[in-house]
Amino acid sequence: FADIGAGRGDFSFWLASHDYPVHAFEFSESAIATFHNKQIKKPDLPVTLHTINFFSAKNQIIFDAIICFEVLEHIQNDELAVKKMHGWLKQDGYIIISVPAHMRMWGKDDGIYGHVRRYEKEELKNLFEKNGFSILSFASYGFPWLNILKKIREIQIALKPPQFKMEKPSRETRTKQSGVGFFKSNIFSFLFNPITFYPLILISSLFNNSDWSEGYFLVARKKSP
Repeated sequence: FADIGAGRGDFSFWLASHDYPVHAFEFSESAIATFHNKQIKKPDLPVTLHTINFFSAKNQIIFDAIICFEVLEHIQNDELAVKKMHGWLKQDGYIIISVPAHMRMWGKDDGIYGHVRRYEKEELKNLFEKNGFSILSFASYGFPWLNILKKIREIQIALKPPQFKMEKPSRETRTKQSGVGFFKSNIFSFLFNPITFYPLILISSLFNNSDWSEGYFLVARKKSP
């Protein structure tokens, strides 16, 4: 696997714990520090961290699969990013992504997080289909829970805007910070376990085809020549 925009490495280490070797790419200094702390505690897991911007990476490995969660919305030239990931995959390799959905849901949190856009369903499908992929699965996932969490983020930002070291941080700076999260809170930590999540997932799965959620999840395969 390649994990593009791995953030703190949560999913990279989960994959590695199931015996999948992972190459993680991350350029946020704060996220990298957290990633290293996790790696110290789990030295035997097959995870390699590349501390570099994805566009600057000159990869020599052909991957079976690429995961790219909440990354494309930060990239000005998302088509170039998709083409680069296409080149990193073996024939019939997989790409698994998630992105925020619907420009009508654009809010202050999007600007704070360094987003360039939110996606529409056909726009996202077309982005991958015209750049050498076949769509295998597409879901408007997480409704209504993601929508509720977005409202909570917007309220948090209104009540306590995140602090930056500079007056007008660049989009890159805001993107880097989003890799570790702007808000540190344990208010909902009691919910974050497989047992309590399971019924929530069952409920949200009923709406995967509704196009109501604020998030999209896509699985695609690289087309054979």
